Amino acid sequence: MQQFRSGGKAVNVDDVQVIDRAALQRLNGKGVYTVCLTRTACNEYHVTAPASRDEHPGAVFERAAEALRDTGAAIVSMDVAGVPFDAGRGEMIRAFGTPSWPVTWIDRRPFHAGGGLHIWAVSGPVLTPIENGDVVAAVRFEDLWATYCCAGGFLPAGIAAPPADKTLSVLTAMESTLESANLEFADVVRTWFYNRDITAWYREFNRARTQFFDSRGVFDRLVPASTGVGAGDIGTAALTGGLLAIRPKNGFVQISAVDSPLQCPATKYGSAFSRAVEAAFPDHGRLYVSGTASISRDGHTQHLGDIVAQVERTIGVVGALLESRVMSWDDVTSGTAYIKRGEDFAAVAKCLERAKIDAAPFLMLQADICRDELLFELEVSAISTRIENNHHSD
Repeated sequence: MQQFRSGGKAVNVDDVQVIDRAALQRLNGKGVYTVCLTRTACNEYHVTAPASRDEHPGAVFERAAEALRDTGAAIVSMDVAGVPFDAGRGEMIRAFGTPSWPVTWIDRRPFHAGGGLHIWAVSGPVLTPIENGDVVAAVRFEDLWATYCCAGGFLPAGIAAPPADKTLSVLTAMESTLESANLEFADVVRTWFYNRDITAWYREFNRARTQFFDSRGVFDRLVPASTGVGAGDIGTAALTGGLLAIRPKNGFVQISAVDSPLQCPATKYGSAFSRAVEAAFPDHGRLYVSGTASISRDGHTQHLGDIVAQVERTIGVVGALLESRVMSWDDVTSGTAYIKRGEDFAAVAKCLERAKIDAAPFLMLQADICRDELLFELEVSAISTRIENNHHSD
């Protein structure tokens, strides 16, 4: 019986109806990276538009809108990093119209400190917006294989609340939105948390998240991949959250946590996230790599004070995760490099160039990392459509 492989999993061709193989195409140009995934009854567009310090904030929205203009795609989610809210929101509406998708605004640092847009859009499926109060908190859609829900912009209810209460407020709002989408936290594959002054209360945040996950049975099922960095939101809130949930429709989609070949599980030192999560579909594989930094196999920070060595270590760890799922940097569809010090941007860019990954669809954003001594963090998402005939699964 013929089998094909996606993300390390082998699936019997005779057991499923695969009309066409998925195909991945890169359509880069005009300061925008666009990765198009063509699938049966669903095309996806992963758009990354880095901001430029020499342009008006509205220009980045115009470039991203132009990249999607002729695709017929509807936006599932938008992350706006480093672009001032006061100037940026009006420009976003001018370029895209009033959003019917979740928008997560990250960081209020000066516009020149990196940033830009990450946009996920699809054509084919019907998109269902889910509101939280007077804003769209999530978009839900389905394809042949799964139900998806991407949500963002979650803020705590009480500005003056204790750290644990703020964390639980955001997690509870996430859970409520998932319930509106007929999903639950067990379906979450990826989370993002942007904590203002993160090092001042990261321990309390971790403790509250762990308690919430424990009460929902998350540790007995799938612990999501995650990012937790020190970046503000559009107001004075201490925390901004986002998530991606995927619920398979049948046994042909396998979702699982992926251990790092070069680092211990984050749960070993009290952080409730997986190093990566893999979603293996019959026609392609996806990998969501958590925010990754210069941490050793035993959980200690490596290369204190050395930005170049920390970046090189991080690139090595992320690369090993990709390779463990038969992927490479060429499969990356989006990524964000978080840099603690503004003066290190040039050094980071040179490191990416030396590693020959400077052409990847990355945003670079100034943000604090979860430990004072960490200077750099990198997250990526990747998709592979390479299919191998194989008579044996892993």
